[in-house]
Amino acid sequence: METLQVLQKVFGFEPNILSCSQFLNTDEYKGVFKEILSDIHSLGLEDLVRDTIPEMYQENQSAYLYTLHEIACVEYLQRTLGIETKIGPDKEKQYDLIMKRLGMDLSFGYLIDAYAVGSRVPEKVVHYVPTHRGTTNGQRIFFDDVMYISKNRSQMGPETASRYLLTVASLAGQILGKDYFTQDYIRRLKGKKLRRKARRLVIDNIIKPYRNAMDEQ
Repeated sequence: METLQVLQKVFGFEPNILSCSQFLNTDEYKGVFKEILSDIHSLGLEDLVRDTIPEMYQENQSAYLYTLHEIACVEYLQRTLGIETKIGPDKEKQYDLIMKRLGMDLSFGYLIDAYAVGSRVPEKVVHYVPTHRGTTNGQRIFFDDVMYISKNRSQMGPETASRYLLTVASLAGQILGKDYFTQDYIRRLKGKKLRRKARRLVIDNIIKPYRNAMDEQ
C-alpha cells in the first residue's frame, strides 16, 4: 500500500483499492457466487473451469473453487462498481474465456509480459509475485534496492528482458515528460546499446522519481 501511494504521487493516478476480503463474506457476494456456480453447471462449463487448474491440483476442490471465486469477484465488481474492463496477465485468458461464455459484458486487456533479468534465456515472471524468478533463478529489480544494485540489474539482460524494462521505462517517461523511446526503436536496439539505454531510463524514469517521492513522504 505504501508503494502504491508513492507511485500515485509520482505518476498522478488515483486508484480505488478494494481488497476481496472486504466483500467475500457479504450476503451480496455470496449470492453472486451461487449464481456463477449455477450458471457454470447449467451451461456445462465445468471442463473449462478444470482446465484452469494446474495438473498437480486437479483433485483439489479448493482449486476448483478458486477459479469460481475469480469469476464471481469480477461479476460482483461489475455489478457494484460498474467496471467495464478487466486487465491482468495473459495467463488469465482461461478465466476470461469462461466469463465470455457466461455472457459477462466486459472488455479484456492484458499486461505486457514481464521478464527476469540475469537469466540465460528469456524467463517470464509473474508481475505481482516478487519471489518468482523463472526456472533459471533470474533476478528482479525492487524499489528499495540500493542504487548500484538497481543499475547493475537493469542492464543484465537477456535482450528480451532489457526490451521489457525499456518499454516500461519509456511509458514512465511519457507520463512524466521525460526521455522515452518508441516501440519501433526499442525493437531495433540490440546488445550493449540496448542494455545501456534500459539502465538509464529505468533509473531516470522509475527509480529516481520513486525515491524522490519517498523522501518527501
